[in-house]
Amino acid sequence: MTRFINSKCLSIFLGLILVLAGAGPALADEPTAEELAKANNPLADLTAFSVQNYHSSALCGVPDESTNTFWLRAAKPPGKVLWRASLP
Repeated sequence: MTRFINSKCLSIFLGLILVLAGAGPALADEPTAEELAKANNPLADLTAFSVQNYHSSALCGVPDESTNTFWLRAAKPPGKVLWRASLP
């Protein structure tokens, strides 16, 4: 029961953060053509940060169990190499 409550609280907390974080860019001006080109270029000099939550509702051979893995990921191209880092 505690595992379910902690997972549910974490999901609600992360959802709230994402909603609040998304409110700022909605108030910004429209992106320029140059900004759009940079956003679509994987080697543009931009730092990316993402939050991912992987949920598996069933485990093979283990009845009534699930997993929930939270990842923080960053990507930075310092030249012609794209460096990525992930923290579980």
